[in-house]
Amino acid sequence: MIISLVSGREVPFVLLIFVLAVVTFSILRAMRGKIPTIRELPAMAAIKEAVGRCVEMGTPILYAGGNSLAGLASPRGPGHMAGLGILGEVATQAARLKAETIALVSWPEQLPIADAIVKNAYDGQGFPEGYKQGNVEFTSDRSWTHCIRMMSLVSNRKPASCVLAGSYSGESLLMCETGSQTGAIVIGGTEAANQMPYFAAVCDYLLIGPEIFAAEAAATEQPVLLGSLLGDDIVKAVSICLLFAGLVLTVVFGVKIG
Repeated sequence: MIISLVSGREVPFVLLIFVLAVVTFSILRAMRGKIPTIRELPAMAAIKEAVGRCVEMGTPILYAGGNSLAGLASPRGPGHMAGLGILGEVATQAARLKAETIALVSWPEQLPIADAIVKNAYDGQGFPEGYKQGNVEFTSDRSWTHCIRMMSLVSNRKPASCVLAGSYSGESLLMCETGSQTGAIVIGGTEAANQMPYFAAVCDYLLIGPEIFAAEAAATEQPVLLGSLLGDDIVKAVSICLLFAGLVLTVVFGVKIG
């Protein structure tokens, strides 16, 4: 036999096939033009307000991604890419209102991506002169060096709004607190469960956990991302139904499962 199932693993195998089928179907459906809608996230809606505040006060808007001691090729890569997708929305809103965007990234492979995102956003809004070479900066792949550079920039330029989105490690609280202490609007989001409490304690607007991926999909409007998001929601809904059914069978009818 080409495929041999380990005894007792039949159910996980079937569930894996189900998940792959649902996500693949959702992606193909989105690529054919049937785009799912995403509810408006307050943190994403607040980006326009944050940029407007920067325009009123004559300051740039600052985006600072996370470090998480791992780059794009690591398991934390999706979090970093989600942050870059949100950077695109920040730069688009800034270009629309003729504001300046400053972006800090902590891994060298993110620099050309972030630079292209910001440049394309300004070009797309008919304000190419708003893009300033050097405003997208690689700081360091060391988390605390990255944090210190962000603190220095906030101290010198005093941005009226800060957007912190991506995958973070121990530097997250200090970065959020730095923006908050200067009176800036702080919009934060991370998929790192151990850093969410720090974001929740300090940020004015927050993307909680998987919402950062929903925000990326909404900002980029890529069918693959939107489709995979729908597939993920379907799988979650089915999982909750199965758990509830198992609970009823066990507690009410006394059926032994497993």
